[in-house]
Amino acid sequence: MIQDKQLEFSNSQAITATAQSTNVIDLGARGSWGKGSYGERDVDIVFTVDQTFAAAGAATLTPQLRTSANSDMSGAVVVQSGPTLAIADLAAGADFAWKPDLGGAMARYCDINYVVATGPFTAGKLTARGTAARQRNV
Repeated sequence: MIQDKQLEFSNSQAITATAQSTNVIDLGARGSWGKGSYGERDVDIVFTVDQTFAAAGAATLTPQLRTSANSDMSGAVVVQSGPTLAIADLAAGADFAWKPDLGGAMARYCDINYVVATGPFTAGKLTARGTAARQRNV
């Protein structure tokens, strides 16, 4: 998998309630992501669960890719929501990837908003990165 520190949204970020990713990615003045960048490749967002998530109930986690013209993410707009993950899906070592359909909707900056429903979580950490070539073991 090709990884770039500049495409890292979160690095073992603890998530217990709805939260913004630790890092905001600067796509540059033209907001190039997806088709047209990385040699015409789509970009996957890869998530790795670093610490098993726990909750008193049936909490879920849904990542949202957001974009903004501002580096502080003020006025952020949700571009697309990813898959909703049940607590059973969030065990340490689990990996999942999401290929958002961007349709040219990106502004200069983007982040991930982690939406927690029926929570809160009492534990759980994950790492999220954009990648141009996701590893697929066959």
